[in-house]
Amino acid sequence: MIIKGLLILIFLLSLSYVIKAETIEVTAITNVGNGGAEVYKPIVNEFNEYAKEKGLGIHVELNLLTYENSTLKVGDYESSLEATLKKKSTKYDIIFYDRIFTHKFGPYLVDLKKYLPEDHFKLYESGIASKTCVYDKKWVGLPMSVDILVLYYNNDLLKKYNKEIPKTWNELIGTSKFITEKEKEANNSTVISFIPFLNVEPEMNTCIYYEFIYTFREKVDSPFPSFDSKEAKEALETLKKIKDEIASDDIFKNSMFYLQKMFEDLNFLFMYNWYFPSMGPYFTFSPGKNSGVSGSVTGGYNVGINNSIDSKKIDASVQFIKFVTSKEKQKEIVMKNKVFSAIPELYDDEEVCKEVDCEKFKNIQLVSRPTQLRDYSSFSELFRNSISDFLFNGKASTDTLKEISKKYDSSSSYIKKSYYGLFIYFIVYFTIYLFINV
Repeated sequence: MIIKGLLILIFLLSLSYVIKAETIEVTAITNVGNGGAEVYKPIVNEFNEYAKEKGLGIHVELNLLTYENSTLKVGDYESSLEATLKKKSTKYDIIFYDRIFTHKFGPYLVDLKKYLPEDHFKLYESGIASKTCVYDKKWVGLPMSVDILVLYYNNDLLKKYNKEIPKTWNELIGTSKFITEKEKEANNSTVISFIPFLNVEPEMNTCIYYEFIYTFREKVDSPFPSFDSKEAKEALETLKKIKDEIASDDIFKNSMFYLQKMFEDLNFLFMYNWYFPSMGPYFTFSPGKNSGVSGSVTGGYNVGINNSIDSKKIDASVQFIKFVTSKEKQKEIVMKNKVFSAIPELYDDEEVCKEVDCEKFKNIQLVSRPTQLRDYSSFSELFRNSISDFLFNGKASTDTLKEISKKYDSSSSYIKKSYYGLFIYFIVYFTIYLFINV
């Protein structure tokens, strides 16, 4: 009887241990190309520690694609991921993805609004996330990182010649000509007026060209200029003027070479690049055609959840996203790394403002690429190639913009057709109603 009682006790203790020790294993997928090693790995480790302390019974395993375990050519990660999600595979639970592919991955991701409290989304709704995380009126992701394009400037040279940071593109051209001429007179011919971050990877060209056109809108609250507008034409012709008068074909085509040389023995006056806190505080946002108008195109990555996994895995994945996109965690990341956050109200926080220039970030005029298009990748390729033909091969600006406008219209035609179809439906319905009731 005693032995039987001991066996029952051992069984119950073992069962209790098994229940207590049960952990839901969640797999996240990312790659080194989107900062998987430097950014996401530490955050995953932090969450696992947090989950352990809180007894959540959740452990996230980060599947990191590297150059050693995959080809990682441009688009390979997204193409492979799309193919996996289309098969309704449950191999990956948490998905890190480039936000330009929100509409590509949207059909395969969970609507987070069904799982996270409304207050969580209020943090993001007034910012750029409402344009980069939503597919078919569903929040299929939240921002993990936000890249912003900025204009670095040589503060020493501006101060040396008592010049202000330019507020318009014409001011930038004038300041560049003045300073480089003065430097030549002082036997310093190594100053490069303007280095764009072009031809580093194809999509970067799209970012710069798209942002440049955005800066030519008339007012801060004006919409993005249509591609067949006089503003778009003026933008292209001004960009070409910059290339011809304060840069060169070589600088535009070989920006990476000049960026590398810059760290050796080359001075620059103005330089387009993504925002990196390590590059120092001397940056602004693109000037505009008119003073007060500027622009900064956004990049970065979202985190979402595979909608093919079971409810337990979804709930566990939601806990991870809630943790990493919380105001507290985002505040910590901003203060520690000096990066840009998609939560606008952080820049009203006194503690944050001691670490970063809140006024600068609060006044940023963000623009998102037209990733809602049915075939964004195809549009992006034609967009940048057409403008490159204009800049380097003598193509007319009007022909360039007609080609872009035509491609844009065809890529967004499904939207137009849906409204057209809805209109026809109501006409038919109303006609039948009158026929029957009159």
